Amino acid sequence: APGETKLIPTGIKVALPPGYELQVRPKSSWALKTKLRVANTPGTIDAGYRDEIKVIIENVEPPIKEIKYDFDETTHYPIITSIVHGQSYSINKGEKFAQLVLMEVPKATFYLVENVGEIGENRGGGFGSSGLK
Repeated sequence: APGETKLIPTGIKVALPPGYELQVRPKSSWALKTKLRVANTPGTIDAGYRDEIKVIIENVEPPIKEIKYDFDETTHYPIITSIVHGQSYSINKGEKFAQLVLMEVPKATFYLVENVGEIGENRGGGFGSSGLK
């Protein structure tokens, strides 16, 4: 339904080797043609997970898209003349709405340091500091 978030079962179970993950991503055609979005893109399925893969899908269509109204001539109160509701969607068995990408997970070692500014160079800036080009 519009504005709703649901956990959609896929019927798929996997056993990934250690050091790998599956990333859940949206199908671009699905995102173009509907208001359904994979909520936590990319989602991660860890190597140790053995249960059914489920995908969090959000319908970003608003529950109410438009309200039209007139004013009562006597009371001047608004009178609703029409309400346009957002679209509901169904995901049917066999329908492609997301995709899985197998990725190797790099191993890293982390160290506690007093000041990260002393490690390497700081390019400076933050959000938007690298420009638009």
